[in-house]
Amino acid sequence: MGYGSTFHGCKEYQKDYTSYLDRMMERSKKIEFEIHVYHCQNCQEDLGTFQDVRIYLTKQSKELPIPTGFMKNIKARLAEEEKKRRQKNKKRNKWIFIFAVVCTLIIGIGFFTGTFANLYYTWTVEDQELLPYLQHDFGEMLNLEAESNGVKVKIKSAISDEFQTLIFYEIEDTEADNQYGIMFGDGVFVENEIDLMNTDVYPLNYPPDLESAINKEKKNVYHGKMGLFPIREDNGTIKLVITQLMKLNDASSNPDEVYDGNYKTGEWEFEIPVKKLPTKQFALVEKIEVEGVPMRFDKLIIAPTATILQYSINAIQPEKNLSSITFDNLVVNNKKVIADLYGGAFIDAQEGMDWSTYQAYFEPFFGKKPKEVKAQLKEAFLTVEDPKIVELDPSQNYPQTFAYAGSTITIEKVEIGNPSKVVISDHNIENRTYETLNLGINGDENIEMGMKNDSVIVDKNGNKYDPIDDLVKYEEIEQPRYFVTKYDISLQSDKAGEEVVPKRLEIYGYNTTKYLNDVVKISLD
Repeated sequence: MGYGSTFHGCKEYQKDYTSYLDRMMERSKKIEFEIHVYHCQNCQEDLGTFQDVRIYLTKQSKELPIPTGFMKNIKARLAEEEKKRRQKNKKRNKWIFIFAVVCTLIIGIGFFTGTFANLYYTWTVEDQELLPYLQHDFGEMLNLEAESNGVKVKIKSAISDEFQTLIFYEIEDTEADNQYGIMFGDGVFVENEIDLMNTDVYPLNYPPDLESAINKEKKNVYHGKMGLFPIREDNGTIKLVITQLMKLNDASSNPDEVYDGNYKTGEWEFEIPVKKLPTKQFALVEKIEVEGVPMRFDKLIIAPTATILQYSINAIQPEKNLSSITFDNLVVNNKKVIADLYGGAFIDAQEGMDWSTYQAYFEPFFGKKPKEVKAQLKEAFLTVEDPKIVELDPSQNYPQTFAYAGSTITIEKVEIGNPSKVVISDHNIENRTYETLNLGINGDENIEMGMKNDSVIVDKNGNKYDPIDDLVKYEEIEQPRYFVTKYDISLQSDKAGEEVVPKRLEIYGYNTTKYLNDVVKISLD
């Protein structure tokens, strides 16, 4: 009838016009259809044209040529039926109009509030780690793809802020059941790094996660992320070059090693568009003491790729120094973000060197402006000044013992030679105050001192692990403490052929770890 020539919409959606207008379409398909029509001008015009066709057919049905006098009673009945049908169509069109307005309002509200993006990405993105970034408009799906040597690499998305550029990727082995990962700097580099990126801010480390649900679905596909330097300008294009991929362990040979040790070589090149997203900072006003050492919270920094807690520690203490502290989590507006195991940095010393400032990294926070912040402390690493001098005499018989920090330390050996040797030990670690000693031999004499240690890791329940022989991940041990049980010290003079005579053992202090379970409520300025 001449209408077909005006249809320019997507063919795969034309078959759905009738079921949509008749409200017979199932919910999931209906939502997908509405999303498509919302973005496709041609399909919008087609849908309107299709309604016009239906109206035209209705009009044509009244003009069919019927012989005069033929079945007048039937024509009268048809006229009555037509009248009823018009009334029915009028009512139905009214509801279609109302329905269309409501749909438009819903889609419009969803577009402006983010609900639309939320639903859309929930249906289309299977990577649950990438999903919240897209839902909060911190990035977009790129799906850049390159294939080489039987392996397909896809860059799914890129998110950048002032701290790092986060690259989400997918690697598929098209020829075998292998999983590969990308490690920046190991066969992976940015061609325009000097021109584009700020190399003063080092990105976080993201080890491969083979235990995630998405990486267990297929043996030949791996979904991962890596951190690159942040870009200096507001936007740019990263020229990423990959020449080798790291083969990941299939967990059957050695479950304690993530990397297989083998590589897949090839040439994968990408031009990745990226823009630098803004960061929000909030001043904090809270001071506490940790094991007697003053500490204060300075800033909460909320960036798209990380949540950062900036804090300062008083560095001038006569007997005890809090060398570092770790956190278990932050709770921001009742949302918990877990501390990054590998995230932490020293910023600077300030106020006459009295305070040292650090940053602790946490998972990204996706939410509104923070009103309440709580920090759960985890570990405090302390350096304690507790000086002691023990005289040494190679002519005496050894072993000998002396008391220190509530423990008994044994001098096993003092020998003069080239080099000379001093061996001390303390194998009784139960309830031991110190973990490692800060020590020297003969004070300021010009000697070269080497040291070998024997050590043991002890967990919360007293279980012991050999750090060399036991294939156990340190982060998986509950409240680990690292005890040095033996110091094998070698001494050599800076003058050739001259022997060093060990005269005195000087202990300056010791290091120890305190596990905390304090939750600090932090006030925002």
